Amino acid sequence: FKFKKTMKTSKKQLSFLGCLAILSFMFVACDPGNDDTKVLTPAEKQQAYLEVKGNYAGDFIYPAKNEKNPKDNSDTLKIKWDIMTDSTVFIKDFPLSVFANYVKDKDLKEALKKAPNKDLKCLTNYYRLAPAGFLLNPVKQEFTLKFGGKDHKVAVYFYINNRFSFGLVVKKPNVRMQIVAGAIQMDAAQNNYLQVPVALVFDGAPLPSSTPKGK
Repeated sequence: FKFKKTMKTSKKQLSFLGCLAILSFMFVACDPGNDDTKVLTPAEKQQAYLEVKGNYAGDFIYPAKNEKNPKDNSDTLKIKWDIMTDSTVFIKDFPLSVFANYVKDKDLKEALKKAPNKDLKCLTNYYRLAPAGFLLNPVKQEFTLKFGGKDHKVAVYFYINNRFSFGLVVKKPNVRMQIVAGAIQMDAAQNNYLQVPVALVFDGAPLPSSTPKGK
């Protein structure tokens, strides 16, 4: 079960949260750009990676409906992530419980509220320099929830190789990233419990002890 679209890179700097809009429970963010393409050489990819290398801390911004204030459509948690190889990003203690906001099934919703945090591994592919930008491909999250008197295997699928799943330097040394959850399945069935695709945003800066090279 995959969500895969062709990624075409851009020569233009991404306009990220500045053009972030909210529609229902879903963030609709500007994509990385137009159809212009530029394939980086291995040396250029390494240069882009060194631009963002480090341990980060910042905000995790996710859609969350506020019943008392209809204009408030998001919530924020503190989170950390590591960019310590040129092929991966590890989002630390990712709160799987946030997905309870986006399912209608009452039993699954209540079980998700109690879901444990889990590191989220994302594969990266650097596609631009000055500022550095990369595709962000989260690995499927699988975990077990117990409700209704038995264990259920739950899987969260994310969009991959998709222009709406990416990271970039917005203002040195800050990095912003977005991933998109596309489906939640249970017990290997093909039903999708996710109401709509959900974009999740990360906005942070490297910790002082791990400032990326060249900053």
